[in-house]
Amino acid sequence: MGYSYRRLLVLLFSVTFLVAALVLAPVPAGTGAPARGGALASLDQFELRFDVQEDTYLNYFEPNQTHVHQSWVYLRADSLLVPLFKFNTSAIRAGSSIVLAELFLYVPTGQAADVYKPPLRFEAYCVKKDWVASEASWYQATSGNAWEVSGCQGPSDRCLSYAPEEVGEVTGDGQWIRVPVTSIVQQWVADGNHGLILVGDRYYPLGKSAFYSSRGPNTLLRPYLQVTWREPTSTPTASATPTDTRTPTPTQTATQTPSPTATATATATPTASATATATPTASATATPTATPTASPTATATETATPVPTHTATSTPTETLTPIPTDTPTLAPTATNTEVPTPTDTATLQPSATPTSTVTLTPEPVVWRLFLPLVQKGSASDR
Repeated sequence: MGYSYRRLLVLLFSVTFLVAALVLAPVPAGTGAPARGGALASLDQFELRFDVQEDTYLNYFEPNQTHVHQSWVYLRADSLLVPLFKFNTSAIRAGSSIVLAELFLYVPTGQAADVYKPPLRFEAYCVKKDWVASEASWYQATSGNAWEVSGCQGPSDRCLSYAPEEVGEVTGDGQWIRVPVTSIVQQWVADGNHGLILVGDRYYPLGKSAFYSSRGPNTLLRPYLQVTWREPTSTPTASATPTDTRTPTPTQTATQTPSPTATATATATPTASATATATPTASATATPTATPTASPTATATETATPVPTHTATSTPTETLTPIPTDTPTLAPTATNTEVPTPTDTATLQPSATPTSTVTLTPEPVVWRLFLPLVQKGSASDR
C-alpha cells in the first residue's frame, strides 16, 4: 500500500513538472527549435535534456591556438576544422539502456561565404581521450597531453566507426540540425563520457558550416542533447519485513520433579523381651501335727500334692526390619519447585510396656485327722 502511494505521488509530481516545462519553456520564434522533453517519459523510462557543458573546435590552420571563447564552432568536409562537444550525463545511472539520444545543433544565419557552403554532410564519433576546451588545439587534448594523431584522428583519440544513422546534414541556415547519437551515449554509460566529435564526409568535398556554441549570446540556440533511457531493473531481494509473530507465552507445565522418597531405614524398634517375673510357687509348709498315739488301726489319709502350674511368659518374637532398597532418583530439572519445609516429626521412643502374667496360687489344703479315742478302764467297766 505504501509503495503504490509513493509511486502515485512520483507520477503526479512528474506529470506536473512535465506540463510546467512544456508550457513555460520559451521557444525561439522562427527557429523551429524542438520541444524540450520532461524528466519522465513514462513509468519505466526517463527523458532528459542535457545542455552542453563545454565545446570548442580544432583548427588545422591555427594548430597551436585554442578557440574556447568564440560564439560559433566550425566544420569542414575535409575535416581540417572539427568541433568537439561535451555533456554532463551523470544523471544516467550505470547499466541504463539508452532508448534514443539526439544532438541538436543550430545553424546560424549571416555566415560569411568562406565559412558557410552547403550542403555539408558529417558523422558523429565518440571521443576516447579526455580533453579540456580551454586547452585543446589541433596538436593537443590538454596541456602537455597530445593527440595520438593531430586533430583527434587517432584510434586512441576517438572511435573510428560510427552507426549508419548517426549522420547529420546541413542544407540551409537559420534551422536546427538533429543528429542521432544513441550508440555514442550508450558507450558513455558503459565506458565513460569524454564527449563527441563531428567529422566531415567528403561526399560533398567543398561543404562547410558553422554551428551555434555554448558561448553564443542567445542561450536558446545553444547545443543540447536529448536522451531517453531505461534504468536497470533491480532484482527484488528478500528483506526483513516486520510481521506479527506469536511470541511463546510461558505456561505452567507439569514437570516431573524429584520429590522426597520415603526410604526404608533400619530403625531400632523396641521388641518384647523375656522379663523375669517373680511368680509364687507352691512350697511345702510345715504344719504342726498331733503326735500319733497308739491306735488300734492306722488310717490312711489323703494328702493333696501340689500341681505344677504353667506361667505365661512373654516370648521374644522376631521382628521384620525393612531392607534398604535402591530407589531410582530422577535427574533434577531446572524447574521452579517448592522447597519442602522441615517439620518436626515425632519419633517413637521405646517404652516399657507392662506385661500381665497370670500366676496360679494354690489353695490351702485342709487335712482332717481322725484320732481314735482311748479310754482307760477295766474290763468290767466296759
